Amino acid sequence: MKLKKIKNIHGSVLAEVLISVVIISISLTVIIQSMSLGMRSSKMAADYVLASVLWDNYLRVADRDGYDNRTSVKGEGLLEGFRLETSIADIWSDEGSKNNEVKLEFKKLDVKLLWGQESKERKYSAETYLVERIDNGAK
Repeated sequence: MKLKKIKNIHGSVLAEVLISVVIISISLTVIIQSMSLGMRSSKMAADYVLASVLWDNYLRVADRDGYDNRTSVKGEGLLEGFRLETSIADIWSDEGSKNNEVKLEFKKLDVKLLWGQESKERKYSAETYLVERIDNGAK
């Protein structure tokens, strides 16, 4: 009788080892996939941070040099792979009165920063409003 029990124990040990290998392989697959997803998410977050820094830099330079409708392409002050599109629309204009020769213009500035491949293009977009005061030579 003892021999039969020993034979049954050897068979169950093999089954336990196979089940353990399957469980370990499944758990390792899940861990590797989650690490891969985390790395992709980290790269995407880094791209968005870089895009926001480039967008802020554009606004600071444009505030200093003047705003205009322009599209910046690769090689014009942007990092490779990034593209900038801007548009300015007039919203309201005050012609000023005869006593006050100051004219006010309100404009909407839309700035889009695009990067990535065409099939998976990412976009960082924001809009702001500008108030411009124009003196018409009044004393």
